[in-house]
Amino acid sequence: MLKRVEELTPVNHTPSPWILDDFLQSKKSKILATDIGRNNRYKYFPAHGLKTNLSTWDMSMVCHVLSFLYDASSPEWFDIEHVKRVRNMLCHENEAKISKQSYDRYRLKLMGVLNQQFEYIKDKKLEEAITSSLEEINDGSSFTLSESEVKRCIYLWYTSERAIEQKLDSLCEGTSLYYYICTYEPYRMAIVR
Repeated sequence: MLKRVEELTPVNHTPSPWILDDFLQSKKSKILATDIGRNNRYKYFPAHGLKTNLSTWDMSMVCHVLSFLYDASSPEWFDIEHVKRVRNMLCHENEAKISKQSYDRYRLKLMGVLNQQFEYIKDKKLEEAITSSLEEINDGSSFTLSESEVKRCIYLWYTSERAIEQKLDSLCEGTSLYYYICTYEPYRMAIVR
């Protein structure tokens, strides 16, 4: 996405090349004309002159912006649309499983899209890191948690829940629960999302 944004820098644009925020501003009305854009307004366009933080974006946000980077008849645009469809279908399934045949079909197509992007980006280090992660996902090794990792996750969940219970117990009469939810970091982040 960042490489493509640079390629689309208008002639005589200052600064050159374009940065992502310049591109987003140029497409602001189109981005905000959709539910994804409106729901993620402050991630796309942070307040107070802050730059957008890609680490807060999810796949639907990335695909939404990518769709503005290519002509609707280009192979890249169709690839982006395919990734969006697969993501939406998998995220909205009633069950957390799919058939082996479907998995293989989705994986093959997504690997084709990724390989085209690796060729375009020409960053071997990134390609190796992504390929390694995908191999771990495919063989299941990335889903194996040790007993200590499981205990750590349960402990973190428990302490978080306990902190919430204690805070709710200590709320004084007349204190707004809405205010508490909006200022308590885990809830505030969920509301922002």
